[in-house]
Amino acid sequence: AGARVIALDLRSHGKSQNVQHGYRVARLALDVHELLNALQIDSVILLGCSLGCAIIWSYIELFGCSRIRACIFVDQAPSQFDSMDGEWRLGSKGIFSSASLGFVMGQLAASKTDFMRGNTDCCLTRKPTVEDYNFFGAIADQADTRFLISLMCDHAQQDWRSVLANISCPTLVFGGDQSKVFPEAGVRYVAESIPNATYVSMPAGSHWCYYEDPNLFNEHLVKFIKEKL
Repeated sequence: AGARVIALDLRSHGKSQNVQHGYRVARLALDVHELLNALQIDSVILLGCSLGCAIIWSYIELFGCSRIRACIFVDQAPSQFDSMDGEWRLGSKGIFSSASLGFVMGQLAASKTDFMRGNTDCCLTRKPTVEDYNFFGAIADQADTRFLISLMCDHAQQDWRSVLANISCPTLVFGGDQSKVFPEAGVRYVAESIPNATYVSMPAGSHWCYYEDPNLFNEHLVKFIKEKL
């Protein structure tokens, strides 16, 4: 699409430095802001999947959309938890309350290897291969377990519904038809709440739909980016 692509390793992820602070979505949003400043980027298309969506929503809440040419969100509902008033029931299928969050994070604390195998099962529609397990396991091994637990505890309890209506840039939202992580209605809610958003349903798509069907994902992605550049 003729665009420059920058893939950010979040703090304590990938090749970025492991640190003992900043285990919050808002701090990661500030990291994005500081990266754009350091690289002197004044016009950007932001793409996030899962937690990445929340980081972008936090960025917009803090800094607005003046720098953002367009947004792309992949398979994330605006609130993982069910709301206390019973109004919201379209969040995570696995982490939807304090009790379920504690249970899942207990599994991660007990064994990151076993947790990542289960997570890979959950995020793909097909049965994972040995190569799939090894690929995602190697990525997880680069992150500190304590960081992942603290970050998920912060991420899971956020509710970004009120931010969506303030997103003024063109937006593309991907949802997986067969996502085991979020109901499609919860992801579609994102597109329906943003004034200038388009929703794409990925047939037989999972939470990691870009991994399972990269050709179809990239087809929609490139078409959208070309229209916005």
